[in-house]
Amino acid sequence: MDALIAGMVERVDGLRERKKQATRVALAAAAVRLCLRDGVERVTVDDIAADADVSPRTFFNYFACKEEAIVDESRMRGQRLIKQLGSRPHDEAIADSLRSVMLLLVHDATPETKRWIAEIRMLHQTPSLLPYQLGSYVAMERSLAEVIADRTGTDAERDMYPRLVAGLTIAATRVALSRWLDCEDERPLRDFVGEALDQVAPAFALPADRPAPVLAGTD
Repeated sequence: MDALIAGMVERVDGLRERKKQATRVALAAAAVRLCLRDGVERVTVDDIAADADVSPRTFFNYFACKEEAIVDESRMRGQRLIKQLGSRPHDEAIADSLRSVMLLLVHDATPETKRWIAEIRMLHQTPSLLPYQLGSYVAMERSLAEVIADRTGTDAERDMYPRLVAGLTIAATRVALSRWLDCEDERPLRDFVGEALDQVAPAFALPADRPAPVLAGTD
């Protein structure tokens, strides 16, 4: 497993769980790599399994179809983004925290982001992958809402605020990605994402009847 993909392996307890996670990452990476090279329609489950050095039966222990494997790297990136948001300073405005982690995700100077942008182009051009990508966005939105709720003293189940902020963040990023892919503007992707998030940021203010969260270390 190369260094680029190794960074996607989550830190989990137990040798068995680490091996399972590594296998999942290897399968997802193989799916993206082969599809970028050969095209989605030409790649089979057998191809992906062989590239990851496992059996097709093992593939189906992790994914129901090749489309799930193709979008799984996006899911993993979403999980890392959630962790990064949770580690932002608790006295930082939630809009600023969200902007920082989203711009870090789309920073185009790293090899990983360049690979991700190529992957996004492929997803954008392959209608059959859309339902699976949307499912990834929904899962990310749910997890994002939980972190936003924790940061803002709201309840992800009862309050609309964290879910609205999460939904607006994902929607703004998706619109920025789509706009960047469809237009001939030479500005970097991060400029589009930053502009989109700036436009929705005013909606991130806590409701007037909701007290500001109590920050750690304060009276």
